[in-house]
Amino acid sequence: MAMMRDYLNEQLKNDEFYEEYKRLKPEFEIIQAVIDKKSNSKTLTQK
Repeated sequence: MAMMRDYLNEQLKNDEFYEEYKRLKPEFEIIQAVIDKKSNSKTLTQK
């Protein structure tokens, strides 16, 4: 995981990458919330 964090930090130094990352962050936070909810649920299925 540390290697991924290091790679991301390096990429975030690029202004174009940073702006796109910032623009997409809310969408990825929603996706992560759905994944977390599904992982913690015994009744929620992929379907």
